[in-house]
Amino acid sequence: MGDRKKITAVTISKSQVYCGIEKAGIPFYCHFEGYRQVWRTEKDRDRIEYLAERRNKAHERALELYPETEYFLDIDSYYVDQTSALLGLLDEYSSLEKTVILGASTWWIDGRYVPLKINFWDTWTTPEGRGKPYGFRPSTTNLHPGMIKVEAVGGLVIYPRSAFERAGFGVPEPFPEAGNEINYMCRASGLDRILTFNVRGFHPSPFPPLPLPTRIVKSFLISNTWQSLKDKIGPLAPENLRVASSRFKKELRLNSKGDKSRG
Repeated sequence: MGDRKKITAVTISKSQVYCGIEKAGIPFYCHFEGYRQVWRTEKDRDRIEYLAERRNKAHERALELYPETEYFLDIDSYYVDQTSALLGLLDEYSSLEKTVILGASTWWIDGRYVPLKINFWDTWTTPEGRGKPYGFRPSTTNLHPGMIKVEAVGGLVIYPRSAFERAGFGVPEPFPEAGNEINYMCRASGLDRILTFNVRGFHPSPFPPLPLPTRIVKSFLISNTWQSLKDKIGPLAPENLRVASSRFKKELRLNSKGDKSRG
């Protein structure tokens, strides 16, 4: 990939955001002009047309500001402060022997369950990631360990300038089965699209987590060791949660004194 000064990081956002990648000497452009919320659901055509337009304008403006750009580091605003993942993606790209579109795996933590679940995030753009466990490390012929070929990658992605210039972003057909504006650009590029599980970005959860007292209670009620606690506190009504929390602490102290198997 050569000189990192030939890389330009770009994002679209509803307001100005800053990116830690700038400390590594990589220019960063945040496009926040023209933000509006125009959709009812994630897969509305109007939403994808709007996002495609904003991404195209962001890249065009970035090229005006940094005409020496040879590669785009395309970052959704959720990930701009995840510097280690951004730098890790650059290192992975530098290790490849040919020009491709390379994306990091993106994940979200589902706090509605005990224990917490970590799920692959962008299954619309990259359906190949659906159901893959956190820590998945595939072995694929002709690829580095941890990488697989996919239809498209989004969120945290690096690709050559030519991939954007060939067709830009648009709405793929048939929509929505063919994906979103990222899928359009990836397919039109003519390049291989690679997903690396060696680099992970974290997307905010779309669901609020359970309140901490509820999670404490649930985590121990699903264990046979604490089945008796469920009988003592009754249903998980809000008024019982404070009682459950204090009883849990007391019983935990008593149990730990009699359990010498724990380190």
